[in-house]
Amino acid sequence: MTGFRDRQAALVVSLVGGSHVVNHMYYMLLPPVTAVAAADLGVGIARIGLAIGLLGAVVTGLQLPFGHLSDTRGRTPMLAISLGFGALGAVLTATAQSYAWLLVSQAILGVGIAGHHPAHYPLLSAATDPGTRGRAFSVHGFTGALGFAAPPALV
Repeated sequence: MTGFRDRQAALVVSLVGGSHVVNHMYYMLLPPVTAVAAADLGVGIARIGLAIGLLGAVVTGLQLPFGHLSDTRGRTPMLAISLGFGALGAVLTATAQSYAWLLVSQAILGVGIAGHHPAHYPLLSAATDPGTRGRAFSVHGFTGALGFAAPPALV
């Protein structure tokens, strides 16, 4: 990644950026397939919207506690836990056989999503110097936007 003075900073920015793409793609698992998911589960579109809302509520509710855990237990473990719960939640969402299963999977996915930002920002700050920090955060923002854009384009 050009523009960063050392390879470690470029590596951290790249890895955190990749994590950010995945994190934001998790948010977009259901929206592109709302009608299909509703039909498969025998529920209305509004109930799929409620499941998406549950995801957002879990993410919102865990931001402060996960920020505390990131500060006290470490950024890397927080990110690893988030990636693990996110992957599990994504698999459970994709294989949901009932609306109840979908709700549980969205809650688990929310746990996975919630820890990313509390881990990302301190990792980026620690890996970059003040002269490249703005660029690092811009890469982070770009990768998040890419994660929101990719799923609808892929579907």
